[in-house]
Amino acid sequence: MFTRQKRVPNVDFILVITLFLPIFAEQFSSVFLTLVSTLISSNIDTNIINVTSLVSSVISLPSAIYSAVASGGAILMSHAMGAGDTPRARRLFTTSMHLGLVIASFISLAIILTSSPLLHAVYPAMSEEFFAAGEIYAVFAALCFPINFYQTNTIGIMRSCLNTKGAFLISLSVSVVDLLMRALFMIVFDFKILGLCFAIIISKLFSLAVCSFIIKKIGLFKGCITDFKNFISRDAFRSILSYGAVMCGETFFLSCGGVILNKILADMGDLQVTGANIAVSMESLLTVVPNSLALVAQLVAGRYKGAGENRHALVLSMRITLVAMALHFVAALISFPVAEQYARCYTNDDDVIAVTLAVYKLYIFTMPFVWAFGNSLSAGIRGYGNVRQPALTIIICMWAFKIPATYYFCEVLGGGAVAKTAVNIAETGIYAISFLSYYFIELSRIKKRELIKNN
Repeated sequence: MFTRQKRVPNVDFILVITLFLPIFAEQFSSVFLTLVSTLISSNIDTNIINVTSLVSSVISLPSAIYSAVASGGAILMSHAMGAGDTPRARRLFTTSMHLGLVIASFISLAIILTSSPLLHAVYPAMSEEFFAAGEIYAVFAALCFPINFYQTNTIGIMRSCLNTKGAFLISLSVSVVDLLMRALFMIVFDFKILGLCFAIIISKLFSLAVCSFIIKKIGLFKGCITDFKNFISRDAFRSILSYGAVMCGETFFLSCGGVILNKILADMGDLQVTGANIAVSMESLLTVVPNSLALVAQLVAGRYKGAGENRHALVLSMRITLVAMALHFVAALISFPVAEQYARCYTNDDDVIAVTLAVYKLYIFTMPFVWAFGNSLSAGIRGYGNVRQPALTIIICMWAFKIPATYYFCEVLGGGAVAKTAVNIAETGIYAISFLSYYFIELSRIKKRELIKNN
């Protein structure tokens, strides 16, 4: 059984650092290689940036279902591992893998059959060049859905076992192959959007081989994938459904909202879309550390929750959140002097750069203070076992605040990408207040239960 060694003062620090370093290396390498890949694409054809961003936001809607299976299964397995219940962990793994692969395969087929009318319905103001490339990209991306789930679930399972090194190796190797294939097909052979699609397919097939190899090396889960006699365990299915349904609803409603938000932005033209997307790519570097710490918070909260140490699960999540906030702020300060030079790596269009910098500067001076509580603390709360409170908070904020506010400030007042970013920041601030409130309320409840028990 996983238990906290209370007499060893540095045990939490050692555990967090041990988990954080491989996750940080994974996140940083993934973001860095993705940025390099984006630079390759944007310098060949800036339309590719818009295609990948806008098309992905549409086809990701149904992928919320299989993503929820992976996320819910990982949290439950973390609890099972913390409680030392190995048989349950194996049942959860088998059920989540089989269920997710079946769902992902059906979704893949549906997207392939409906991608063209779907894109035209959602983005009618975009150019014919966008649709020609977008339809090709949508088909190839949809073909990869089952492998995407396989990779995501494998990484989640390994993290549940506190094996963050294995997850890092998977992510790094796949990202490197993807980058090499993009350079080959897009630069050497000049296949443009087709080159991007070929690179995606090859890298995902490589991912399939790597994940299968690593899973076979994990003794705890050896033979689970091929255990077709126990294709889906009833108790595991019910547990995954209870968590997965909530997380699926959250992801689905957020994805729907994301499509609406992107449509509002797309109606303003390619300039605003391109500037906003470049700024997002730049911002992704700043969030590597806080996002990595969010994953750590979820892992340790799940393990301590499984071991019955509820109070410590929450307290340690808060400590990790505060560290994430401080490091995010430092990264923002460092990036500020070189923001324009960095933006020019994507494009030399002064109008696009002006939009990008306006969005980026607004982000770096505000988001570090709310992103940690809105992201890292919420991850700790999910790991603690409460997936409903974060889900309801995020869904309500999206539909009751973010979408109406974005429409008003962007469409009615014409605020563009800057206004959209300001609304995003305000929304994240609401998240922060909600999750902080839950933290203090739940911590108070735990203290009361402890007093009653001791008396």
